[in-house]
Amino acid sequence: GRINNEVEHLFLVTGFQKLIEVDDEQKFRTFYEKLMATEVAAEALGEEWKGYVVPVSAGNDKQGFSMKQGVLTHGRVSHLLLSKGHSCYRPRRTEERKCKSIRGCTVGIKKKQTIWKDLFSFKIKGIEEYL
Repeated sequence: GRINNEVEHLFLVTGFQKLIEVDDEQKFRTFYEKLMATEVAAEALGEEWKGYVVPVSAGNDKQGFSMKQGVLTHGRVSHLLLSKGHSCYRPRRTEERKCKSIRGCTVGIKKKQTIWKDLFSFKIKGIEEYL
């Protein structure tokens, strides 16, 4: 089967946003088995990304379940009890808690989208093209 992966690139300083579709699984294989907040060399995506080092900062699978930092697994975890202060959940009432399904923080084959957020400290060459 053909795997269609997407990579969304966000540059927070200027609000620049770019969605890159990667049809070749070999190019996207660089990101497999990486945890959230891990810096990855992006040159495997193509020649235009040579010299870029980007962090894996978020993502979701094809069903829309988002990744959560600290859940060390590839797949979906069902019935994780979340309350106020947790990512992936916003309570509507005081002291409200809810069981939700989420994905682990390891990038695997079933992740549809990986999102990079570039802050000031990341090692990026050619940043002036976004300014």
